[in-house]
Amino acid sequence: MSIWMKLFHIVTAIWFISGMIGRWAAYRRSATAADLPSLAALMRLGEFFDRRMVIPGSQAVLLFGLLTAWLQGWPILGSLQGSPINWVFVSLILYLSDIPIVIAVLAPQRKIRERALAEALETGAITPALKSALSNQTVTIARLYEAGITAAILVLMVLKPF
Repeated sequence: MSIWMKLFHIVTAIWFISGMIGRWAAYRRSATAADLPSLAALMRLGEFFDRRMVIPGSQAVLLFGLLTAWLQGWPILGSLQGSPINWVFVSLILYLSDIPIVIAVLAPQRKIRERALAEALETGAITPALKSALSNQTVTIARLYEAGITAAILVLMVLKPF
């Protein structure tokens, strides 16, 4: 059973990371789109990746990761459980550290982007509010943090260094 859970964990990690890459590419291109229909299509594509891959993928990867750790006997809380194996615990802390960023930055900024796009579609032109929403540096930093912790967790899962 643990080998299947590990497979599900790996597959959901690939699904999640693929969604992050797709979302990044779509939003990156939308910020440089020359016309509103192209920009709107790219933003919708980015939202598709976010809602269909990134959000559910991040939840599934956590669930399957915890189940895999439990089934394989890895201590989820590491040294808090008296174990020298701490990579699972550090991975969990890194994963959980992104939740406040999602709640405080990414979710509210998604709503701002959606409103700005709706207003632009009503006016028929790319508005300054939409340009501003697409070039928000706070979102860029939050997504870079998300990518960094995802990479760090991937390294911890593969190398199991401590």
